[in-house]
Amino acid sequence: MDYTVLEVSAGCIQVQYSDGTKQLVYIPNGSTLEDIDDCVSWHDPDFTSPQGEVPNIDVGVTRTSVRKDIVTQGNYSTTFPRYVDISAIATYYSQRGDDRIKDALDARIESFVSDVDFSIDTILNDIEFHSVDIVNQAESELS
Repeated sequence: MDYTVLEVSAGCIQVQYSDGTKQLVYIPNGSTLEDIDDCVSWHDPDFTSPQGEVPNIDVGVTRTSVRKDIVTQGNYSTTFPRYVDISAIATYYSQRGDDRIKDALDARIESFVSDVDFSIDTILNDIEFHSVDIVNQAESELS
């Protein structure tokens, strides 16, 4: 969905999507325009839960935020927003002889595809090919 930047502040922007909804989006330091588009897409009404769908959480509950996709090496941690990023990093290091990230990612993928609810046919039927998907798929096949 198209969006318009309404306000720029330190570390965040306020956007208005073409459907009129507004969102405050946090942007990491050093982000490119493509990185910003990616951050904005995480809040895009086209990619979020349909209106009226209630998340499985109660009002008043106090929780601790946790990043799901973190790769740690020594004292260095980096958060990757999507698995394709981790795959690219794993390939980069693997080509240089360090397979630790690749092995960890392979183990996680093996666990995922071993799940009884996993179905290649369902995934293939659900894929909507966009130009970015086609480029990502081509790049992964060339790796």
